[in-house]
Amino acid sequence: MYGQANNGNEVERTDQTIPLFFTHLLSKVTVILKTGAGLVDADLDGAKVELLGVKPTTTITMASGTIGVAAGTETDIHVFTATSSALSGSAIVVPQQLPVQFVRVSLADGGVLTGTLNDNTQPDLVTGNAYAYTITVNLTALNISAFITGWDEYNYDGTASMR
Repeated sequence: MYGQANNGNEVERTDQTIPLFFTHLLSKVTVILKTGAGLVDADLDGAKVELLGVKPTTTITMASGTIGVAAGTETDIHVFTATSSALSGSAIVVPQQLPVQFVRVSLADGGVLTGTLNDNTQPDLVTGNAYAYTITVNLTALNISAFITGWDEYNYDGTASMR
């Protein structure tokens, strides 16, 4: 998260209330698993979900709140391991374009499935967005649908003091 005074000006020491505005600079990816043809929920217990080919680093310019391009060696990011009571999980990642085959579901029985978006494009993760991928796991393939929103913005009140 990046925060600045609502008016965009620098803040001096004061005992007065200063409204701050916070924005997310990274991207949030949520994966929801559903059972498809030939599977039941119990078959997803222990399934490991990973995002593939993620560049893990970036830079942030604190003075302006700008984020650099994704960098570093592409790596696979563990999002979550499914249980019978939890078939979803989230990861916070650097905004970037992921590979066409961007997700892997490894079932506890040894089956491994990789998936692409239904239109076969590369997911483009943008700063401040939340991506929800519902993945229907079939015996032989994954079916992925996507829903993209702005990352939730909340208005909070609190008190902090400078000493």
